[in-house]
Amino acid sequence: MNTDFAEPEVSLSDLVAPVLRRWRTVVLVGLFAVTLVVLRLVVVTPQYEAQAKLIVLAPNEAVADLQTLQLYRNLVPAYREILSSRRVMETVLAEMNLGWSPEEYRKRVRIEEDEQSQTLEVRVRAPSPEEAARIATGAAQIMTRVAADIMQEERLVLLDPAAPPEKPVSPRPLLEMAVATVMGLLVGTGVAFALETLDRRIRDEASVERRLGLPVLGVIPHIDL
Repeated sequence: MNTDFAEPEVSLSDLVAPVLRRWRTVVLVGLFAVTLVVLRLVVVTPQYEAQAKLIVLAPNEAVADLQTLQLYRNLVPAYREILSSRRVMETVLAEMNLGWSPEEYRKRVRIEEDEQSQTLEVRVRAPSPEEAARIATGAAQIMTRVAADIMQEERLVLLDPAAPPEKPVSPRPLLEMAVATVMGLLVGTGVAFALETLDRRIRDEASVERRLGLPVLGVIPHIDL
């Protein structure tokens, strides 16, 4: 004899009810997440990023065919490796008197390449826009000189000096506040469902039928005296 057990149907109201009953928990978790972000914005020093652009050019000659153009495009990754080398890093740190450790240098200075345009960008992060622009331009000039010494020819040229950026790249208050609010509400909702799962109290007749599988014959109303 086979007995079919019908799985209980879960309605939208069953999903929403735990959140409504424990809305204070959801709000508190959301406020806690937002508070952490606010504290971070107060404590963390804003970081600005400036970029100087370099270009790989033919030495004193015009590029007249696609094959030669492709040759110089293929040199861009090689120059990126040179600019990212320890030799260049030590030269930049020494000549600009930055006082950064090698780890801090790698966090603050990035080299990005664009083979199609034969360009490389020297991106530098610093606590002020003027400092970021000054270091980016100075580092780019030093890099072109060191690259010329290594390659034995001057093909890397400073195309655009860095300009002071208008806005910081980190932190981003509006974005971080929005993310914290959404994540806080999601975590708060999850906490509300977890508390409902652990709470075995029977609150209404629907809970009796769902948990005990028994029909409700009558309800005794609560009377406030």
